[in-house]
Amino acid sequence: VTTSFSPGVAISGTVGYKWDAHWRPEVSLSYLSGDVKSISAPGGNIGAATGSASSLNVMANAWYDFMDPSSQWRPYAGLGLGFNNVSEKGVGVPGGTFADGSSMVLAYQVGAGVSYKLSEQIALSADYRYLTGSSADIDNPSAAGAGTSIKFKDHAIYGGLRYSLGKTKSALPEAPVCTLPAGNRT
Repeated sequence: VTTSFSPGVAISGTVGYKWDAHWRPEVSLSYLSGDVKSISAPGGNIGAATGSASSLNVMANAWYDFMDPSSQWRPYAGLGLGFNNVSEKGVGVPGGTFADGSSMVLAYQVGAGVSYKLSEQIALSADYRYLTGSSADIDNPSAAGAGTSIKFKDHAIYGGLRYSLGKTKSALPEAPVCTLPAGNRT
């Protein structure tokens, strides 16, 4: 059985560190939510769908910026590993609910995007992220004592504003070479 969802809400907050000119590790907290659009089985669409799903995840991510830090546009790519609390409420068809509950699972994500530097400290960003992980076991109210195994997969497009504390360090100038005049040595 495959459940499809209408486009929903995705909100994320991150705290990170600019490791060097290219690497940015971060920790993110994200909330995703959407309503059920359709439920289908190998034979076709099962019928009118009901319910909603949400995800609250904490991820440790690493991003790599491809261009030189002085570039206005900087494409980047990254990946992350963390935990995802998958929640499904009343997912089913009229007369039968097959998923109603939540489960914490191991999660991973991959993504890519581009940022546009407005100043040394502020950049706009747009990126795509694919989030998935282990299967979540959710209660199945239609089958007493049974559960439904859910494979959570999310495709999300984010727009953001990145603020960097502190300014980018410039390369240190070369130390001046100092030569002492040769003198009479005794």
